[in-house]
Amino acid sequence: MFGKPTALAAMAVLAASWTLAGPAPSALAADYGVDMSRACQITQNWATSYAYLNTPYNAYSWKCGPVVSGVDVQAYCNSDRPGTHAVVLNAADPYSWRCRT
Repeated sequence: MFGKPTALAAMAVLAASWTLAGPAPSALAADYGVDMSRACQITQNWATSYAYLNTPYNAYSWKCGPVVSGVDVQAYCNSDRPGTHAVVLNAADPYSWRCRT
């Protein structure tokens, strides 16, 4: 079997790995999809507002119409998913907007 110094060294390595890993997260973040047309309706306070992409492959290029404006995704998250914040998972993917807890 192992001698006392070897066993103690193995225990020290195991304890160090637990310390480096840190505690497990208590809860995982939840992501909810964003309906950009609904976000435009909230942004413009107009039921017939709609969203369109101004530039493909750019998550920040969403616009609202018929009156041209930007989209306030955080306002959408505040309204439809209270307690979440707007995040974009991939700046090159316009459909990667999420409301995250």
